[in-house]
Amino acid sequence: MSKEEEITRLKMRVTELEKQKAKDEKAFRKLTEENATLKEDVEVLTRVVRSGEEKLRLELFLKFGSSSEKYRKMFNIPAELLLKAQEGNLSAEEEKVIEEAKDRLKQAEQKAAGDKPKASRNRNPEHRNRGNGGGRQTFDPSYPREKQEFKVADKCAKCGTTLVDINNADIHEYIDLLENNLSIIQQIKNKGYCPCCGERHDENGAIHRDIITASAPERFIPGGLAGDSLIAASIVDKFLCGLSVTRISKRFRNLGVDLSEQNFSNWHMRAGSELNPIADAIKDFILSQKAVNADETRVQVLDEPGRKDTLDSWMWVICSATPDKPAAYFQYDVSRSSDVFKEIVGNYSGFLQADCYVGYQTKRQNYQFTLALCLAHLRRKFINAQKAGAYQEGSPGYITLDRIITTIGKIYKIDSKYRTLWLDDKLITEQQFIRTRKEESIPLFEKLSKWIRGRYDLHRDDEFIMEGMDYYLNSELMFRSYLDCANLNPDNSRVERTIRTFSTVRMNVLFAGSPAGANTLATLETILQTANLWDLNLHRYITYLLKEVTKLRSLKASSVDYSQFLPWNLTSQLRQELDVHSISIKKKPV
Repeated sequence: MSKEEEITRLKMRVTELEKQKAKDEKAFRKLTEENATLKEDVEVLTRVVRSGEEKLRLELFLKFGSSSEKYRKMFNIPAELLLKAQEGNLSAEEEKVIEEAKDRLKQAEQKAAGDKPKASRNRNPEHRNRGNGGGRQTFDPSYPREKQEFKVADKCAKCGTTLVDINNADIHEYIDLLENNLSIIQQIKNKGYCPCCGERHDENGAIHRDIITASAPERFIPGGLAGDSLIAASIVDKFLCGLSVTRISKRFRNLGVDLSEQNFSNWHMRAGSELNPIADAIKDFILSQKAVNADETRVQVLDEPGRKDTLDSWMWVICSATPDKPAAYFQYDVSRSSDVFKEIVGNYSGFLQADCYVGYQTKRQNYQFTLALCLAHLRRKFINAQKAGAYQEGSPGYITLDRIITTIGKIYKIDSKYRTLWLDDKLITEQQFIRTRKEESIPLFEKLSKWIRGRYDLHRDDEFIMEGMDYYLNSELMFRSYLDCANLNPDNSRVERTIRTFSTVRMNVLFAGSPAGANTLATLETILQTANLWDLNLHRYITYLLKEVTKLRSLKASSVDYSQFLPWNLTSQLRQELDVHSISIKKKPV
């Protein structure tokens, strides 16, 4: 082969190799791009899986775990959950979570094994009054006793010798409940006439007399089957204890009186209508205070015009934040719109504490109040992240959450400390309380803000921690607003406790049968919850109100001052009559 042919062949080979190289480079670039895409997909899927595991942990914790926060640093899945593994109904993900919990629990037990045992509880302390068997505390000595005395036999059962009384009786007291007694009241109205002016003769000599019937106090249901006290008892049973009218009817049937469910429903509807001005008076009082708590909760109502029965309606609640004048007001509406809340509060210009729901914040309503946000809602976000994330001690997530929750706890302690000095011990004035609480709390809020901002980029991929951080940073200054009002606590627990009581009624009654029934529910809940906050005897108080509104039927509503019936405006004598009287257990000496 000549040199020219060899050169030509080599050139052709070089061209082939260059083409192959170009193909390989193209394939390499394609594989590189695919690899980068796959890496991104893996990162996304990893975040999704981690988020799913965290949500599963949180769901399992909320379903099976203790609600106490004292376990949060030990392990995120409590020991009770380990028992669920014995049932064999858990998925693979749940089994994985349980195995992690077992390991963490074993570590905690090993650590606890080296600790000193706790001192056993003294179940018979010196402050307990002896003489009621087993060192139990005695009941109020002013309450009447029914004595049951049991004497020893005259002679010994073994030898027949006469026994000697050592005059050292063993005394034990207990409370017993006797069956309720119903009374059938027979009203007898005597009749008479006046022989002077009430008797006349007609032209035929027949005698005509003007008969006078003795008057009796008018009842709430004139001529009805039920007295005011019975109606009051059924109102308390339903709207505070949560009994349905079916159960109330059964209860009275067991006592010997057959009253239908419809009877009770009708009486409750009428009571709600006639007592509504008193509920409005409670609302006016709440909105006259310096600070108010607000919240809303779902309620199901049937037969609402143009709406399905399965749709949620809303019960709006506002509470007085004045320490010595608690009150609660409920209002039903089909909507959760801010227009509804604007109608409730009007131009209220004090402090209003609520959660971050936009209905309390929207500027288009031109609210006049100063909004203070609830720290408990903020703390709950981070506690949920702590329960869901299963962060190892010393990890960035563990450190971040522990520091945030600890700081919020210190803010709570400052409020509790100085509130006790102000309200209970009377050692500082209201202005001193506001100034001191603010001086010590503001640095903690600044520290909290600095810590959250400084750790923000570190947790961008952690969905739960980011949710809490964004929740705080979006409304940072409004979490501090409560510091300018002595009546406000760091959180909105006052109104949430009221709603929790209402939730018992909602859970047992299930739904209101109509919009009118929902309005009745709101009215009677307002009156009962307010009276309950004042520790009134609810049965006596509702009976009193029914009798009073019965007397006012002949008057125009505008001419009556219904605020006179509110718990704080009752006369001292009436307040004492309507107060709760119970057999109290003696408390520890202070």
